[in-house]
Amino acid sequence: METNKSLEMTFVADDGKKVTISVPSPRANMTESEVNNAMNQLIAADIFSDNHGSLIEKSGARTVTRTIETIQVA
Repeated sequence: METNKSLEMTFVADDGKKVTISVPSPRANMTESEVNNAMNQLIAADIFSDNHGSLIEKSGARTVTRTIETIQVA
């Protein structure tokens, strides 16, 4: 069994659509303030842009834990 954790940060883009950036294996003791600051820096740097446009505001953030169990087949 394998467990993966990721930090998902969701933003609103220029066109009003939500865009999620996922960071694998985040540090276990992240604070709310650190996540907020990181999201603010990503918006200010304006380095992520796609067909939805640039990121303009924060929408939310969460950590996601996924457990993967391999099923043996013959």
